[in-house]
Amino acid sequence: MKLLRLLGFLVGTAVAFATLWAFYGTVTPEKPPYSDNQRQMAEDLGQEVQQWLPTISASGGRAVFGNLESDDFGLVSYPVRAAIWRSARFDLVGRGWLERVRERIHWTVPAWGVGEDLHDYALGRHAQWAIGGTVLRLADDPQRILQVRIEVLNVASGQIVATRDFTVQPNGVARIVARVAPVRLPAHVRFMLWIALVLLLPLSVLPFARNLLVDGSNTAILFTLLALVGLDVIGAYLLYLNGYNNWFGTGLGLAVVALSLAFNLKYLTVMKAVHL
Repeated sequence: MKLLRLLGFLVGTAVAFATLWAFYGTVTPEKPPYSDNQRQMAEDLGQEVQQWLPTISASGGRAVFGNLESDDFGLVSYPVRAAIWRSARFDLVGRGWLERVRERIHWTVPAWGVGEDLHDYALGRHAQWAIGGTVLRLADDPQRILQVRIEVLNVASGQIVATRDFTVQPNGVARIVARVAPVRLPAHVRFMLWIALVLLLPLSVLPFARNLLVDGSNTAILFTLLALVGLDVIGAYLLYLNGYNNWFGTGLGLAVVALSLAFNLKYLTVMKAVHL
């Protein structure tokens, strides 16, 4: 009877987590299904931008990067920002707290792009230079291509001092790598696999239950409990959590630890009572 109540608690908790996750997925903007080729093209663009920046006349002083228009989730903007930082041509101003929060919760990335909005953003951050641009084209089928325009603005004069249109296309090697990339299981399948792991893993203790839980020491029992919790947490990370490196993922990870600890502690307590 106690085991049935324990299983009922676990199922109820799983339903609550599934409901919370469904709500979270409903209220957050839908992220496009970017392909491996598109991600690779964005990284290649970052390398080209890094090589281009030393050739322009503007350098030194504070600079802001206003992200790229038509790049709602920062797929292209993040590699470009990293390239600006690596080039060391400017004293790149960090992102604002609101922008970082929006990234953490998988919301859309704000973009000031080009023109007056970018100029006002740079003035508000007390920068001498403003770097922005637009994603003109990002496609994977039938033609794999990324086209981006990058502009560098002198904030004091309001004039564009450098501009360039970039076109990036993956080579044959990148296409082969993308073609053989492993298929990731759907989120709900990985979640159910973790639930199965949590339910079945404590059964491995049953053959040693009396020797371990009744006749064994408290140290051995504690070690067993921590081992079960550790395996549950590792399984959750490998199956589910490694794709959610944000505040929600952190909270979900803490909940996994608490749930695993409570479930395995209850499970071991029930097994000990049965074998007394």
